[in-house]
Amino acid sequence: MSQPTLREILYRYIDWCDQRYINQMTRSVPPASLRFRVHGDVDVRSFLETGNRCGQDINEALVRARTDMSSFRNILDFGCGCRRTIIWLDASR
Repeated sequence: MSQPTLREILYRYIDWCDQRYINQMTRSVPPASLRFRVHGDVDVRSFLETGNRCGQDINEALVRARTDMSSFRNILDFGCGCRRTIIWLDASR
């Protein structure tokens, strides 16, 4: 069995530190390693704020197109990775 790399140890430590904050949330949050890969940073708040802003941008574009998420029967979830944006899109609105 190989020893974990320093990076893996750091990610585990960050996940451990973030656990109390993440447990208070209603949104699921990927581990630090995926947040870094997608966002370029491990900060949970920044990760979620960016995803929320992207979701708002999509909703604003739909408003300009005079439609909303609930008007679609199917939505292709392609390339959503660790769900940074998709968790903010609510098809029930």
